Parts: sequence; structure tokens; C-alpha cells
Amino acid sequence: MLRFALTALSLAGLAGIALAATDAELKQQIIGVWGQDANCAAGALTFIADGTFKIDRTGAESRTGTWDIVDGILSGADSDGGKQPDVKVRIDGDTLYVGAPDGSGEESMSRCPD
Repeated sequence: MLRFALTALSLAGLAGIALAATDAELKQQIIGVWGQDANCAAGALTFIADGTFKIDRTGAESRTGTWDIVDGILSGADSDGGKQPDVKVRIDGDTLYVGAPDGSGEESMSRCPD
């Protein structure tokens, strides 16, 4: 009976472990339009499959640049050459989480409606 209970607990613990997405999976999942709120009223950040991005903010000029994900870290540069801060990235459904490379200060964005 004890052996069965230990096996069941072990399997339950394994079921709760989520494997981190690979860089290739993250690059595929991040494609699309993201905003700070679900309706993207304040603006949007668009990741394009060719490795470019566009930022549109209400009342501000659009910005463009390039992006990449290596070892789970999203990095980017503006078209004018300015570097964007590196952030750790993870995606859960329609929520994009970004934070410092050490995992602190995590913030979220929502996928914008089509």
C-alpha cells in the first residue's frame, strides 16, 4: 500500500512539472500583436515572423526594429540602432510574460483580438 502511495505521489508531482518552451517554440508563439490590456487600447507591440517588430502607442510615433530569442531571453534593437533591454520571456496561452533575465520584475501582456 505504501509503495502504491509513493508511486502515485511521484506521478502526481511529475504531472505538475511544466517543461520550458524551446527558443524555436517561443519564436513561433510570440508572433502576433500584444498589448498591456486585453483590448490593446493604449497601443500594441507586434512581433513579425521575419524577426522584426513594430510598436504603436496612442499619441506617439510608431517604432520598428528587430528581435530574437536566445536561451529564453528576448533581445531587440530599434531601427535607429538603439538596443532594447534584454528580458526573460515565457508565454502561457494568450499571455506574454517578460521580466529581468534573473526572473525578477515579471510583467504581462495580452494577445490582442484579431
